[in-house]
This record gives sequence, C-alpha cells and structure tokens, in this order.
Amino acid sequence: MMKNEKVLDLFRAAGDETRLRILCLLSSGALSVNEILDVLQMGQSRVSRHLRILAMAGLLGSKREGSYVFYERKNAGEIIENFYKYLDQFVGSSREDEDRLFDVLSQRKTASNRYFSEFGPTQDGAQSAFVDSDYYRKEILSLLPVNPGRIADLGCGTGELSRLLALTANHLICIDQSPDMLEFAKRKIDHQSVEFRIGSIEHLPMREAETDMVVLSMALHHIADPVHALKEAARVLKKKGRLILADLKKHKEAVMQERFADLYLGFEPSQLRTFIEESGFQIVKEIKGKGKGKLECLFFLAEKRAS
Repeated sequence: MMKNEKVLDLFRAAGDETRLRILCLLSSGALSVNEILDVLQMGQSRVSRHLRILAMAGLLGSKREGSYVFYERKNAGEIIENFYKYLDQFVGSSREDEDRLFDVLSQRKTASNRYFSEFGPTQDGAQSAFVDSDYYRKEILSLLPVNPGRIADLGCGTGELSRLLALTANHLICIDQSPDMLEFAKRKIDHQSVEFRIGSIEHLPMREAETDMVVLSMALHHIADPVHALKEAARVLKKKGRLILADLKKHKEAVMQERFADLYLGFEPSQLRTFIEESGFQIVKEIKGKGKGKLECLFFLAEKRAS
C-alpha cells in the first residue's frame, strides 16, 4: 500500500466523532468493551462497529482475557505513531468523557482494593493450586546480587516477599495502594531499614533515581498499562539500576479473574520482553518454571539502559 493511501485510510477510519472519542479515551491505556460502553453511554452494537473499523485500519488492537475483551492503541509504524501524537496534541477527550473515564478507572481500582483488603491475607492459600508462591519468591531472591543496596518492592501486598527482601537490603521501600495491605506488611516486618508508602505502581510515590533495585512480583497482571508501570520503575531507578520482574505466563484459567481480581491472564514471554525493552531496560537474565503450581511463572532480571 502506498504511504498516501495508508494516511487516507487512517483519516477515513478516524473521521467520525465517536471513533475519535474512542481513540482519545484509549490514550490512558487499555479498556475493556464494557468500560468503553460506560464512558460513551452508547449501545454495544454501535460501539462494536466503530471498534471494528478502527481495528481494521490498524489503529487499535484487541485481546481477550478470559471473559473480557480489551482494546488498546496499536502503534504499528511511524505513520500511526505520528497520527496519535497529532491526536493527543490537538484533539483530546471532552470534559464529560474524561469525567466518566475517571469514574470507570476509579471503580476498577476500588474493586481491586476491596478484593485485596478482604482476601489478600489468604490469597497464597487460595491460589496454591494454581501458583506456587514459595517457588516464585525463592526464584526472585536468587536474582538478587550479594549487596543489592536500596530495594523498592512495588505492590508489596501483605509483605511475604518484603520480609525476605529486608534481610538483604540496605534499605527497603514497600509500596502498595491498599492501606490494609500495608498494615499487614508492617506487622510482619520489624526492621529499622524498612519504610512503607501508600501509592500506585502507575504513579509511584518516589523520587527519580531513588533506588538501586525494583522488584515487581506478580503485580503486572493487575495493571491496565504494563509499559507505563515499567517506565515508572525505570524512572525511580538509579543509573544501571536493576529490575526483577516476576509474573504469570499466559494461561486460560478464567477463575483467576473471577476470584483473584486479575486483569490479564498472564503474558507471553515475548510480550514481557517487548514491554521491558520499550520501558528502557536491557534484559540480563530470563528464567521460567512453576514449582508445584499449575501455572508457569516467568522471571526477568533487567538493567536500566543509559539515557
């Protein structure tokens, strides 16, 4: 296809008010079809037609995660990338759409917090048939250097891993968006070199270059925009700082969404490699395994690239 024809196709696909609204909404990250419907306040058949047109033009990608279908912007090449830059700079969402989007994302966060406040302390036992938590924590610890310096444990939950990290870190920062989870963690960890901060992984309560290592353990599949989260991890790392990422390999156990508030049913190894590299890291080591659990785990050790 000629370059001019590609540009014309993009503008034809975007040449509708509803489709422009959808493209602007997705600048904040992936949204499920139901979330898009809630923001647009339109019927499913009408919205589905618009989504299909945008996907056929190469502007959107979709992925099924259990019972949910998510749509996200698809940056496939320079033309589409420049198209989105123009869109974000000169169009943007209406105030009404932004308000409804804020409500939708707040509901998503509230549901996640409610789950972890209610069931977080018993999650290891409840998930034991699927995920071997002792195994993946041991693998994470094996990726630590002898003297890791300052470590930030992002999405620390009840502090099971944090308690072990505190034994080797010069200073440990435990971060979670749930106050209840941080309270559980505080009860388990009695070290002067540990501090606890409330905040989300997408907007870390940390300064730039504040830590030597970041650990992101079984948290990424709860986050709508994994690349944004990893870029935040890169932001708070010092020069040549290191990231340890542990998450689930792509699977089909929808119960993980229904019972355990997972947003995504894991990731393909190639997906995580792309996410990590797009976020400013160079992969140093990669491990996989599942211990006694049903679901396979993926582990990455990566180093922050010089800017």
